[in-house]
Amino acid sequence: MGSPIAVVAADSEHIADEALRLIDVQYQVLPAVLDMIEGMKSSTAKQFETKEVGTIIATTPPLVRGDPNKTTADVTVDVLAKKSTEQHVALELTNSLAWWDNDKLNMHYTAQHAHGTRSGLAQALKIPQNKVRVVQQGYMGSGYGYRSGIDLSEVHAAILSKLTGRPIKNNYTRYEDFVTRTHRPQFQDEMKMGVNRDGTIQFGQFKVIANVGAQRAGAANGSWINMQDHYKIPNLRLEAVDVMTNSYKSGPYRCVSHPNGTFALEITMEKAAYAIGMDPVEFRLKNLNEVGNPDTKKPFSNPGSRDVIVAARDGIGWKDKWHAPKAKQVRPGVFHGIGLAAHTCSHGAGGNPSTGQIIINNDGSVQAVSASNDVGGGQRTEMIMIAAESLGVPLSTMTITAYVDTDNTTDTGTTAGSQQTNNGGRGMYEAGQDARKQVLDWAARKFIDDAKKKNQTLDITAADVDLVDGVVFLKSTPSTKSSLADVVQFKGGPIHGKSEYIQDTIWERLAWAAHAAEVEVDTVTGSVKITKYVAAHDLGKAINPFAAKQQIEGGVVMATGAVLTEELLVDKATGLPLNPNLLDYKPLSIKDAPLADVIIVEKPKAYGVFGAHGLGEPPMAPPAPAIVNAVYNAVGVWVTEMPLTRDKLLAAIKAG
Repeated sequence: MGSPIAVVAADSEHIADEALRLIDVQYQVLPAVLDMIEGMKSSTAKQFETKEVGTIIATTPPLVRGDPNKTTADVTVDVLAKKSTEQHVALELTNSLAWWDNDKLNMHYTAQHAHGTRSGLAQALKIPQNKVRVVQQGYMGSGYGYRSGIDLSEVHAAILSKLTGRPIKNNYTRYEDFVTRTHRPQFQDEMKMGVNRDGTIQFGQFKVIANVGAQRAGAANGSWINMQDHYKIPNLRLEAVDVMTNSYKSGPYRCVSHPNGTFALEITMEKAAYAIGMDPVEFRLKNLNEVGNPDTKKPFSNPGSRDVIVAARDGIGWKDKWHAPKAKQVRPGVFHGIGLAAHTCSHGAGGNPSTGQIIINNDGSVQAVSASNDVGGGQRTEMIMIAAESLGVPLSTMTITAYVDTDNTTDTGTTAGSQQTNNGGRGMYEAGQDARKQVLDWAARKFIDDAKKKNQTLDITAADVDLVDGVVFLKSTPSTKSSLADVVQFKGGPIHGKSEYIQDTIWERLAWAAHAAEVEVDTVTGSVKITKYVAAHDLGKAINPFAAKQQIEGGVVMATGAVLTEELLVDKATGLPLNPNLLDYKPLSIKDAPLADVIIVEKPKAYGVFGAHGLGEPPMAPPAPAIVNAVYNAVGVWVTEMPLTRDKLLAAIKAG
């Protein structure tokens, strides 16, 4: 689904629409596979004959720890968790503008990674990368992952521009954005956990199945991180199966593959705690892994898993409000419930490349040059905050390039995976350190030269000079000082700080979060009202606390929509999309969205710039299990298929 059949270029949208209507496509109808479980059956027709795939199923070798098949436990719980296909619903629709300057392609595009887009276009068009220039305005109306790679839309624009000799502008409609772009895969998680009555986990057997559509594999095993790292599970088996179908194309979506894994695991943890009569929060705290990855042997750096669970517990008032399932009726037919879920997230660790440039001009003003795209998370503000702190100048003296231009910026990696804090940010920090080193060196020379002009001798080096708030001075005699402008002019031209930092691989780089929800469930209408929501996050160090709070609030709203209302539907007979629009897809409105009480926990990480860890994605995973656990506490029934619509909840209540 979603593969373009024909492309038309015209002088106006009206002419283009009329031309499209004149195209008559004759299809040969072939068997289609829409359901991933059906697609796993051996009788299903192969859809691929390539060497890489060969069959409809792509699997990852299981991860096995200990002996999960032979281990026994006092209590065993099973959970079947399902999450539906979701769409990003970015505010800014896909658009591109392409033109050729002789044999060089120029592309303006809504990209989360300009340099990656350049690489992809060069590969698709079979031309060298230096024949492609991608320009991206520094700020974009969100991305959420589906703009982290190239799309056929810009390839089409480039080809049409070449054929016509004219610039080509391509603006998607909301329908086209829904149907042709990628989506979060549909997931099914099969969970079995054995626990003893003293609260210790004995074994876990977890299987993740993902419906990846027809064009992508490698989604299911991304769900493993929470199951592998978060709790002490001595005997563990993790399986991952990607099933290729003729359904929606799948691809990166904010917090890639983690929400379904956290959803399934945290419901399993909750169910196990209730099964042995233990407080679910205490059960989690008892089994926390606070050391490191038991399989890779990589240690955690200053883990905040316990801190965020305690913060969420206390923030929601758990000790006073938690009760047995269906034990608190607030008014006729309406029951109170409370639930909590924890999450460990591998997104936000950063990677390579980590580059940046800082230019100190003759007048002392400072310009940061970064290929970091701002997709609404305040990334570019964060870049200059890091640069200013590293260099030692007031933030007010800093600016950052307005555009990302692959001809004039070095690659800082994609603005995805919550990476920019430790990709572009680390690049800015190191560039600031490089520029600072040069400033101190030239300032020492200037102070020596100034002394000579006064017939004085000054025996100093750069180590004797400091730079604070944009003022350069001698540490021993702070009254001997100079402005940045004077130092740069003494040098004879601008100072250029540059960096190319290679991230270490020592640590298991994780972020931790815990969310708690308080709900009122109407057993007559099936409505779920969130009355209080607390989100606690360990982000290492909050570079920009205001933006960090907004990221958490936004993630809670976005994830809650996926819990309660959002689902992409297809006609089971034809495979055609049924609700590719905002009205029928039902993202939450401001009236329906919960307002989260945000708690920021700062436990600096050894690998992070100023100890920071990325934050954009961790808020997406805990809301679903926190809300579902709260609903169970309210009415005593489990609904583990998302979205948690009224009909599903009422059916579960009726079934008892």
